[in-house]
Amino acid sequence: MTKFDEAQSASRRRAEEVLSRKKQQETERLSTSEKERRVFDEKTARLRNLRIAKETADKAAKEADSVSRKRETAAARRRHEPASPATDD
Repeated sequence: MTKFDEAQSASRRRAEEVLSRKKQQETERLSTSEKERRVFDEKTARLRNLRIAKETADKAAKEADSVSRKRETAAARRRHEPASPATDD
């Protein structure tokens, strides 16, 4: 092998090493961004579930309050209704 062939071969090896390092860095960068995206998606899903649970609880409390008010109103009406006159036939 001539010095030119050796230099060319060494140059090729260095270029392949640089390319290999760049590919590795790109893979790591992509995996990092994928991890960040996954964490963000999980956080978003968790917050969405909390919001839905809160809305459901609020709705149930509102319905329970409505039923309670209806019962109180009905009981108040019964207390204030005049007794119906007894009819003896």
